[in-house]
Amino acid sequence: MPPTPSLTRRLHRPPSGMKFGLAAIAVGCGLVMIASLPASRDLQIAGSICLLTFMLILSLFWRDRQQLASANVVRVVLILGSTLLFLRYLIWRGSESLPLESGLTSLVCGLTLFIAECYVFVIGTLGQLPHLKNIKRTSPPLPVDASLLPDVDVYITTYDEDPELLKTTVIAATQMRYPAQKLNVYVLDDGGTHDKLHQSDPARSVAAASRAQHIKDIASQFGAHYLARQKNIHSKAGNLNDALPLTQGKFIVVLDCDHVPTADFIERTLGFFLEDEKLFLV
Repeated sequence: MPPTPSLTRRLHRPPSGMKFGLAAIAVGCGLVMIASLPASRDLQIAGSICLLTFMLILSLFWRDRQQLASANVVRVVLILGSTLLFLRYLIWRGSESLPLESGLTSLVCGLTLFIAECYVFVIGTLGQLPHLKNIKRTSPPLPVDASLLPDVDVYITTYDEDPELLKTTVIAATQMRYPAQKLNVYVLDDGGTHDKLHQSDPARSVAAASRAQHIKDIASQFGAHYLARQKNIHSKAGNLNDALPLTQGKFIVVLDCDHVPTADFIERTLGFFLEDEKLFLV
């Protein structure tokens, strides 16, 4: 029995993942062919300058970010242009600059550096793939009744950063739009632990105590809580885990000391959790 027309269409229509893979292979082959075309040094310099100038103008004058279609076109052009330049460089590195006729030490060092550059190219290219098409999400609205909103704790982790850098983040975190009685900001200072304050080196111990006091003053000034544990174990993860039993918020915002949140950060993220109880990360 011959398959039905709808089934036939399904059988002959490759899945979207396969389409993307085939398109990526075709584009990749095209970029390699273009990047490997022989050209004089002057032509290469002029072409690179023109391409970089075009990409710069495109990024500077592109302002209509509300039009998703045009945004995707610009993004793809910028990604392809940067990939083409990097490919051209790698082809030159592999064909003309490797010390193949030098001693063993030079050869090993040269090949090691070239392999590292190839690794950076692969990782960078793969990292750009998710950005080929932007996804525009609309944040679910929060309940109008403040009593229905959950408590939110904000963890700001720090170790040895400048307190003034941390100050900017503390100010922004405490000023996020959310009911004050349901928002608690905690500075998790791994530079003010018992181990840090009681080092064998007196100078370092005094410096750590001075910094810890400065951070305590910043936290107190802007209504944040200061927490420091006993020992510096398990780095940032240990810092966060030690704070969890000491706070009561249902949801936690984790910030590095230089991650300055916008005023609507919670408004734009919390609704996703309230909409889907199985969601654990945004």
